[in-house]
Amino acid sequence: MSMRGSVRFYRCGLALLALTGIVISYVAIIPGAHVSRMRLTTNFLSYFTIQSNILLVVTLLSAEIAPSSPIGRWARRATTRTAVFLYVGVAGGVYLWMLRDVWHPRGWQLRGDQLLHYCIPLLVALDWIFLVERARLSWKDAIWWLCFPALYSVYSLVHGYFSGFYPYPFLDVNDIGLQAVLANMALLAALFLLLGGALILIDHIAVKVGKGMPQA
Repeated sequence: MSMRGSVRFYRCGLALLALTGIVISYVAIIPGAHVSRMRLTTNFLSYFTIQSNILLVVTLLSAEIAPSSPIGRWARRATTRTAVFLYVGVAGGVYLWMLRDVWHPRGWQLRGDQLLHYCIPLLVALDWIFLVERARLSWKDAIWWLCFPALYSVYSLVHGYFSGFYPYPFLDVNDIGLQAVLANMALLAALFLLLGGALILIDHIAVKVGKGMPQA
């Protein structure tokens, strides 16, 4: 198998694994649901982990299946791949840092949880380290990468206001108040900005190191 074929196989497999994690996580919560299927689905799709992994699946498959289409060209860009890595990585990191001790899934729900919060971020990290094209990121990208988290924050507030459902304790206006939620959102925005800047710095350093290496 050629290098290109191996990369395509890896990325399609990664998309399938992420999709499997999403489906398992959704199916696993159905038996214990006490709300309508529509509300259950809406609440499920309100998690940043789910949204970021759906975005991952869309970008991976678009780039591999329809690389010449507008969405395929967008998905193939290094800035897009880096943004998706950032989102999936932060979702996994926040889970490990803040949510692991307050959320105790079992059975298939645990399997889906492990896929989305552990396996997928690690595999996407490997893709970014070894397969994403270098010297294509600029510092302004870190600002653009805040758009998706910002839209998610607005959605969470609006959806929570009308439904009463907030996906995370640190976003629960009913529990900790709007002021605390806005402060948490500001901290998360700073985290996204800091980590995004770190990824751009790593990319720039990798380019300089690569230029400085002797050619075979």
